[in-house]
Amino acid sequence: MKSDLKKVKKVAKEIKEIKIQGATNIARASFSVLKKEFSTQNFTKISEVRKHFKKASTLLKNARPTEPLLFNGIRYVESKINIFDKKNTDELVSEILKSLDYYLDLLDRSLENLKSYGQAFIKNGDNIIVHCHSSSVIGVLKNAHDFGIDFSVYNSETRPLYQGRKTAKDLLEIGIETTLFPDSSSAFLINDISGKDLTMNKMIIGVDAIKLNGDIINKVGSFGMALSSYYSDVPVYIAASLLKIDVLDNIKIEQRDSKEIWMNAPVNLKILNFAFDVVPSKFIKGIICEFGIIKPKEVKKYLKKYYNFLLLD
Repeated sequence: MKSDLKKVKKVAKEIKEIKIQGATNIARASFSVLKKEFSTQNFTKISEVRKHFKKASTLLKNARPTEPLLFNGIRYVESKINIFDKKNTDELVSEILKSLDYYLDLLDRSLENLKSYGQAFIKNGDNIIVHCHSSSVIGVLKNAHDFGIDFSVYNSETRPLYQGRKTAKDLLEIGIETTLFPDSSSAFLINDISGKDLTMNKMIIGVDAIKLNGDIINKVGSFGMALSSYYSDVPVYIAASLLKIDVLDNIKIEQRDSKEIWMNAPVNLKILNFAFDVVPSKFIKGIICEFGIIKPKEVKKYLKKYYNFLLLD
């Protein structure tokens, strides 16, 4: 068996460089390339299969440090590999491919289910503030729009990489009235001192990771917006599958290249470029997930009930 993992390395590089972005897209791209990799290799030993999966999955996991949707999928496949007790390599490869397909199907179903809850809490005339880009948030908003609810969205540019512009394009294509604003004005915009005609009714953001205590990790800027919302009595909702749970509680806040902030910065200037921040659970009104709109304190209960495999050693 010979493989330089060229295709896997290419996907890992595109994830690291944010050419592939968004937790769902990253998980799908990673699992798709793993399927291609294991569908085209000829293994002679069980140990070769195990070693190859470990090497390929590690490349993908190391591309970004804040991707539990991907990590949990790999964890699920590893659980199947660990209990495999036969000696036929083809059967183990088949089990891996089946597990990859199962998790992708589980992910798709979870996203479809959570989108359906948009009409439950979005009201006619709402002004909704969003941050960065999230396929889950887009799905929830589209569902409410398709249901006939008339509302407006205010979304941040999301500096320094401007992922919010993708959100704006997506919302406009759907037909949702959308206003773009710079990140620096978000706290002021949320509070009613910005003007009665700019009153925000609720904030909805995606999530890169959900902690077991209900805190969430999301694109930097989320904390400040949620803090302003909490202070201003604007309810904060999270739209995310519980498959994004950080069960190991070991995700670190990524700091990215300073060149994203200032390409030709003065020599000796120090630059902080946090990619993510943390929103405490006390700021969060509810989590829109595949099981409904739940409280942050209920995360562990739903995890044990529906995704217990993530808690197994």
